[in-house]
Parts: sequence; C-alpha cells; structure tokens
Amino acid sequence: MKNNELVTISENAGFLQLADFNLNQAMASELDGLDLTFERIKIPSAGSTVFEVPGENPGEPDNVKEFSAVILYHHPLYAYYKDKYTGGSNPPDCGSFDGITGEGDPGGSCAKCPYNQFGSGKNGSKA
Repeated sequence: MKNNELVTISENAGFLQLADFNLNQAMASELDGLDLTFERIKIPSAGSTVFEVPGENPGEPDNVKEFSAVILYHHPLYAYYKDKYTGGSNPPDCGSFDGITGEGDPGGSCAKCPYNQFGSGKNGSKA
C-alpha cells in the first residue's frame, strides 16, 4: 500500500453492523418453504395451577396440570443500553449473540463485564 492511498474504516463492527439489517427479510428468504411453527404453552400465572396447551380448536386451549417437553437448545443473549430501553428498533450499545463476547461499547468478555453483574441495574438486577 502506498502512503497516499485512502483506507476506509467501518464505524460499526461486529454486532453493531446489524443495526440497519432487515433480519426478518433475510430469515424469510432463507427459510422459504419450511414450516417452522412451534406450539406455545402458556405458563400458569396469577395463582393459576394449570398450563394452557394447544388443543384441537385454536381459540380454546386445553388446560393441563403437567406435561412433558424437550428443550432443544438454549443459550443466553445479552443486550446493554446505556440509556433506558424504550422499545423500537434502536440497536443496543453492546450486545452478544453467544453470551460470551460482547460487541460494541464496552465489548469484551460478558462474564467479566461490570454491567452483566447483579447489582449493576435497578433493584439489584443486571444493567
């Protein structure tokens, strides 16, 4: 490279590159033709002791006290906003798709991040 050549530097790297990315459109095109509907089970709340599971009539779920299921996969995702999150499509200041390494500000190891510790947010929660 010669000394007089320009170098372009992207301001957004890693996780932040997704800020203007239309994820729904990309996923729809990748999954075209596949049926990925998953039935949902409503967890008991407000003193209820039964789960609501899908029945034959979609408008009337069946109530059951117990059920068996298999969790196929789970891993943490993290998103940190310097200011209180108010909804919308604004990207986080720092985020992690794998729950291990954050991209953005502050970035780095999620396990060592001061904002990923209980007590860093309101009422003893994580920020």
